[in-house]
Amino acid sequence: MCVKLYIIEDRCTQCGKCVEICHKGPLIFDIDKKEIKSMEYCNVCRLCITVCPENALKCLNE
Repeated sequence: MCVKLYIIEDRCTQCGKCVEICHKGPLIFDIDKKEIKSMEYCNVCRLCITVCPENALKCLNE
């Protein structure tokens, strides 16, 4: 089970697709800083991972 998302900074092109696909994207992602702001709002549906064209989002299972 995924407990935390993280962004691989060198892969992220700041395209914003992760924010667009997620209904709480602006609360979770800070694309300008290439970081996850808060997992509190994430329901771990993994849509952001599947939509990322650069494979820059990963999920930690611990």
